[in-house]
Amino acid sequence: MFFMWAAIFFLIALVAAAFGFTDISAGASEVARILFYISMAILLLLLIAGWFLYRKVTSFARELGLNDHWKGLLRRMK
Repeated sequence: MFFMWAAIFFLIALVAAAFGFTDISAGASEVARILFYISMAILLLLLIAGWFLYRKVTSFARELGLNDHWKGLLRRMK
């Protein structure tokens, strides 16, 4: 969602710059840049959380002996 808003503000900055509204263009590009960095930070946090969750679930499955069961299910899905 942040990435979409960053793209919208970037387009506003381009249009404003094309028509010579440099102050509006500078403000919109600054907002676009901030929203882009926020979206990248959220993406990175979600990737790290997903990686830790994946490791936790797979180690728990190994402890319960479900590893072979899941491999069989994955082979059938392919």
